[in-house]
Amino acid sequence: MAFVLLILIVVLAMSFFAKIHALGLMIFLMIIHGTLVAVFGASAASLPMLASLLVMSIAIARRTWVPVPLFIWLVMFWLLTFVLLAAMMGLDPRHSRYTLILYAKGFVLAFLVSGAIQDEAEVRILSLYCLLAVSVGSGMAMYQHFTGTYTINVWWDIQRAGGLREDPNETAMLLLIGIPLAAYWFMRSEVWTAKALFAGIFVLTVGGIALTQSRGAGVTLLLILFLMYLKRPTTKALIAGLALVFVGLLLSAGTFLERMETLSAEGTAGDESLS
Repeated sequence: MAFVLLILIVVLAMSFFAKIHALGLMIFLMIIHGTLVAVFGASAASLPMLASLLVMSIAIARRTWVPVPLFIWLVMFWLLTFVLLAAMMGLDPRHSRYTLILYAKGFVLAFLVSGAIQDEAEVRILSLYCLLAVSVGSGMAMYQHFTGTYTINVWWDIQRAGGLREDPNETAMLLLIGIPLAAYWFMRSEVWTAKALFAGIFVLTVGGIALTQSRGAGVTLLLILFLMYLKRPTTKALIAGLALVFVGLLLSAGTFLERMETLSAEGTAGDESLS
């Protein structure tokens, strides 16, 4: 409880004197929520929600929140449309609809945060907070791997790391955020030490995703890498990307590639799950 109160006091102070960093801390807490609960217990369960309410209430009260631009409305509309279609056409529509309702508050929060961001520089600051949280999650996955304390451990057959969430699949989806962000900051940085740092985060994140053994995240990772290559279709970018992915896979469990290979085999057998 003392830790929760301390964090809320920090969030309160930052909301008055450094709003963008309060938003960043709020996002950081949301991403590592599962880790906080695992370390500090049930007292940290509501911490991200309380921090979000605190930050957004102060932003609205101080009139630093502005109406969301039409472009953001359109982007969110199309995102919600695709998510709704996916929920309706999924393998388990009832569970998909329940999950959609459960995470609806995230979409509402996205609208509120969009109105609190003033310029592109603030977006970059928030991306660094996201990258820091993803690094924590990847580090947790690596820790579970090297200590053998996997979230799911069924002898030597199934060993899946978690960290950010108890469900390795949810952890993997959160870790995917770090792939384009690490690549962006790697290309944007001009100092070689910064490039090395973000390259390391990229490798760590790929390894963390592989350790979750999530096949859905594996497919999404391949898609993200393909889109990144289309953004900069050069031989140098291709070689660098493949090298970083290869190093990340070396750090992780070798059974991940074996699980990816079972997608086509299990699909013909009637098991279409990407978990």
